[in-house]
Amino acid sequence: MRKVILAALFAGVAFSAEAAEWKYLGFANGHYLSAMSPEWTSKTNLRVWITLGDKAGYSLILEEINCKSRFIRSLGGQQYNLQDNVVAPEFESAWVPAVPHSMGMALVTYACESY
Repeated sequence: MRKVILAALFAGVAFSAEAAEWKYLGFANGHYLSAMSPEWTSKTNLRVWITLGDKAGYSLILEEINCKSRFIRSLGGQQYNLQDNVVAPEFESAWVPAVPHSMGMALVTYACESY
């Protein structure tokens, strides 16, 4: 939890500790996906912290989703090993469409239809 709050402060995103509830979204190809409650930034876009992990470690990533177009992009984050040491940064990515039946689409569906 401390890393999530520090990562949020690093990214300039404000949220309360009570709002930091993780929702498990699925497991595919050896990776799990969970997300925090999304935060709307405009009429069509929202931001949501996700954790994506496997048996080697996990990543905390701030994602931005356009609910109208069903596109998604990463705004940044960190990769951690199982000992909670930072092993690499996660960089900003371009907008890409969420692929049907993927974990990206699971995230878009959860975020856009739940809030």
